[in-house]
Amino acid sequence: SNINDAPTITGTPSTSVNEDVLYSFTPTGSDDDAGTTLVYSITGTPTWASFDTATGALTGTPNNSNVGTSEDIVISVTDSNSGAVSLAAFTIQVVNVNDAPTIIGTPSTSVDEDVAYSFTPTGSDDDGDTLTYSITGTPIWASFDTATGALTGTPNNNNNETSEDIVI
Repeated sequence: SNINDAPTITGTPSTSVNEDVLYSFTPTGSDDDAGTTLVYSITGTPTWASFDTATGALTGTPNNSNVGTSEDIVISVTDSNSGAVSLAAFTIQVVNVNDAPTIIGTPSTSVDEDVAYSFTPTGSDDDGDTLTYSITGTPIWASFDTATGALTGTPNNNNNETSEDIVI
């Protein structure tokens, strides 16, 4: 008489992934009994990942907000006649990768003489790094703040010209 054999599960999941990079692990499940359907399950699924109960695939792309550790992840497999068997619990570390800062803003492209001009862009950084601003093409009548990105000044009659190629 055929006696039901428990399924087996093998595989070695990667324990780290860089933010913004696809993570993918699929264990190998098998069952000596012909005609049985394997069903996978998971506990401790990372919030940034999805799990396929038909294949056991754990996939996802973590972002900057997911930097840190997901612990006690356990993938199991069962057939219709046996209890579940599991891989050893594992951990996935999402590694922070420095993200480039962003800068936005629409400066006014004209100013009357003897009238104060002021433009401050909005900069941000997903990593929380301190931002330092720089400028090329600073008008001779203006000053620039490297801490805030503010371009300010009041042109006078001697500055009645066009300043071009200003880049913050």
